[in-house]
Amino acid sequence: MGINSCTYIGNLTADPELIAVGESHLLRFAIAVTTREPRHGTIEEITCFRNCSIFGPRAAGLSRVLAKGAKVMIKGHNHYDTWTDRASGATRHGLSVRVEDIDIMAAARPKPAAVDDVPFAVAPAPLPASA
Repeated sequence: MGINSCTYIGNLTADPELIAVGESHLLRFAIAVTTREPRHGTIEEITCFRNCSIFGPRAAGLSRVLAKGAKVMIKGHNHYDTWTDRASGATRHGLSVRVEDIDIMAAARPKPAAVDDVPFAVAPAPLPASA
């Protein structure tokens, strides 16, 4: 029997997707994991994207606090997925991570406020006319 365990640290590439599955939930998201490797005499950054899923009661709670850009450390196991492509009908395959533990290392940066969201400043009262 082999060991199927993985740990990744990366940033969410988009807001997570919460899906109701019967009376439970599934939370799907992807993270970008960047490593630095020596190549051709320089250090290059290589980014790998990992699809992730969390099942059960934690999924709904995590969907409220995770957002695009959040830095997380996930621990889980690799899972080989098979599905049918809706557009072509072809069978597709891919590797994803079934997350067993997640630590939020840094929250997503707040989105800049739209112009309409910024409260306007109240102009000071005019000075009384001098006599």
